[in-house]
Amino acid sequence: MGDNLKAADPRKRLTAFLIDFFIISMILLPIVSHWIDILIEHENIALSVTTFIFIFVFTIRDILIGGTSVGKRIFHLTIRYSFNPQLKPSLYKLFLRNIFFFIWPLEAIVFFFQNRFSLNSL
Repeated sequence: MGDNLKAADPRKRLTAFLIDFFIISMILLPIVSHWIDILIEHENIALSVTTFIFIFVFTIRDILIGGTSVGKRIFHLTIRYSFNPQLKPSLYKLFLRNIFFFIWPLEAIVFFFQNRFSLNSL
């Protein structure tokens, strides 16, 4: 891998994100629908559990498959440190990076209106 790594095209990153979102949603849909049926009289609990599971799975999506997600693999994207593109971040750093998923609306604004790295860039 050479020194000429560049930031990925925003359309590729967005499409990879949407692919990951779709895959995770399709995997979790049967589980969540089953829990909602069981906890129908406790709507708040079912919604809280569903939200927690989705956020947790989405946070560890890059860690589960060797440091990259399915969407990133399709588009040949990788996560690297901005200060040294030859280094791959540790699984711990990937986890910390993905925690910023919770503020994705702000990240989307920064990402699309400024031509720079997103807030969760390493």
